[in-house]
Amino acid sequence: MSYTLQAGTHAVRLWALATSLIAATLLAPAIQAQPYTPESNSSIVDTLPAAIVELAADIRRQQQARATDNGAADILQQAMASYQIAAASGEARAYGRTQAILQRWPDETAQPAMYHILLAAVLQHNHQFRAALTELRHVISAGADAGPAYIQALMIESQIGLVIGDYARVAQSCEALRTSARRPVFINCQAQLDGVTGNARQALTLLRDTLRDGSGLNIVDYSELLTTAAVLAHRLDEPTLAEDYYRNALRISPANSFVTVNYGNLLLEQGRYHDLIALLSGESDNTLNAELSILLTRALLATGTPADQQRADLLLARLDRDFELAFIRNEAIPYKEYAQYALALADQPAAALSAAAENWKQQKEPSDTRLLASAAAANNDHDTLARIERWISDAGTEDANLQEILDSMSESTP
Repeated sequence: MSYTLQAGTHAVRLWALATSLIAATLLAPAIQAQPYTPESNSSIVDTLPAAIVELAADIRRQQQARATDNGAADILQQAMASYQIAAASGEARAYGRTQAILQRWPDETAQPAMYHILLAAVLQHNHQFRAALTELRHVISAGADAGPAYIQALMIESQIGLVIGDYARVAQSCEALRTSARRPVFINCQAQLDGVTGNARQALTLLRDTLRDGSGLNIVDYSELLTTAAVLAHRLDEPTLAEDYYRNALRISPANSFVTVNYGNLLLEQGRYHDLIALLSGESDNTLNAELSILLTRALLATGTPADQQRADLLLARLDRDFELAFIRNEAIPYKEYAQYALALADQPAAALSAAAENWKQQKEPSDTRLLASAAAANNDHDTLARIERWISDAGTEDANLQEILDSMSESTP
């Protein structure tokens, strides 16, 4: 079964305000949404997840327990604590708080490497990739003198390059890691690059041999290499091998949402809805991110049982509300997640294509390209499909599910 985000038959009601704002943002960019103003101080705008409330309380207790002068060292410590909340919760507001803390940095004090690393990580999360790369240059230009931060900066730079499709930049980062980092770090970087530039089979073989040998690998190495191997095997249409790698990666890092999303997609492709539901049922439905919520909703709807239908309805209502709030607040639009939602659950292929196209302007990973191809296919947009074919041909991308979408549309062309 191919990786497609076909529109479901379950109609989802979009709130009138959300619909108008979605149309304004996706279909008529010149019209801007107005900031939301609560009716009174007692109006409930949103409910914070329990995890972020608890973590924020911990930070407040830590800050109250020590005397602070709001100097550079204290700002850096607060920013690092705030970033830990952001990374753990995925909350946009936590990333925003981290950036706000860093903006208090005193002008007369030089910014250390960790300042640039933290700011780059926040900017990367916010899809401000060029600004993130600029911050990383402050560290990379110092070379080995920056210490461990130099390697961290190169790793982040390579990840951004993969996301935006700047493979020449990734090649430079990997080469620098080859001479400055431990071999497993370099191997992972090079395998990720080879996986999207026509050498996926060789990359998978190298990863398999490295994992089997195990020499010099620590637990983080195993997690990273297993994840890369799983994704490559998945793209190369080796589902059994991919599942083995996904499951082993999750044994090491059970909370890794990237692995969970990709493994969940594999289960969905195979029609293993109950396995997908079991995979995502370890957490409360309220703590799942948008991509995982969409996957779970699709699996629940596919089983057809009344209990699963009721649970899916609750998830759909929450997704509807979350997207509405994002538009009301005039926040950065989660184009990828909204495209998945509009195509797979809301039966709105035109809106899905608009969102997927906006997402592809920023992100060109294979999953982003598959999403755009699926949306284009749902709209019979052969021009977009032709553009995708040129892109993957030039890059050398190997992706069996993406190729199946393109081939099926090519066969249907008169």
